[in-house]
Amino acid sequence: MRMVIGIALLVASASPLLAQSRRALICSEEVSVRLSEPAKPDAPRTEELDRRSFSLTSGGDTMNLISAGKSEFYECQKVVPRLNEGRPRNTMKCQNGIYFLTIDYSQLKFAKSQMNPESRTDVSISYGSCRVP
Repeated sequence: MRMVIGIALLVASASPLLAQSRRALICSEEVSVRLSEPAKPDAPRTEELDRRSFSLTSGGDTMNLISAGKSEFYECQKVVPRLNEGRPRNTMKCQNGIYFLTIDYSQLKFAKSQMNPESRTDVSISYGSCRVP
């Protein structure tokens, strides 16, 4: 019984810490482009996409991106710079099936890409900035 009470107290005292470790951000794309099939061989191969805004909630090794009522779940890990690199310091890289997202928590900037190996036109990239709500 003492063990159960001890575990309950530990969980109750840790929940504010877990809440503080979760980060919520509102992000807006500044540029969003996608590869397209060119009409002519020398034609540009990119087209602009509508810029999106979305919210991110991250905590530890997971991230949830919510945009237009849809949720995307990502697995994340901290970016560790190589010996010859001075940056990135406070950056996470996250991915799921076809999306890859990096976010710099120091400057609140992100870069997001979509790479679907089944379709050449499902390749896109966007970047932008975030703010704390």
